[in-house]
Amino acid sequence: MKKIFFVLLVFCIIFVSCDFGTAFEYRITGTVPTAQISYYNENGWLTNPVVVGVPYNIIFHSKQKKQLYITAKNLSATGEITVEIYIDDVLVEQDSSIEPYGIVNASYNH
Repeated sequence: MKKIFFVLLVFCIIFVSCDFGTAFEYRITGTVPTAQISYYNENGWLTNPVVVGVPYNIIFHSKQKKQLYITAKNLSATGEITVEIYIDDVLVEQDSSIEPYGIVNASYNH
C-alpha cells in the first residue's frame, strides 16, 4: 500500500511541475448552426477551410510565441457569429457579425 501511495505521489508531483506552455484558444460562438472556419494551427500554418457546428473551440499549448488568426463565415442568411482568441483564458481579440453570410476575422501577435 505504501508503494502505491508513493508512486501516486511522485506522479502527482511530476504532473503538477510540468510546464505545458501557454494555452491558446479559438472560440466560435453565435446563433448560427454552422460556420466555415480556417485558422493558424499550433505549427503556424493556415488550415484548409472546414465546416463546423457552432459553438466550436480549438485549444493548443505552446512554449513559443505565436501569430494567431481565425476566420469564420456564417453559412446562413440569418444569425450572429463571433470569433474570439484567448490566451491563458484571457480574451485578447474578437469580431462579430449579424450580416447574412457574414465573415468575421480575429488576429493577435503573441
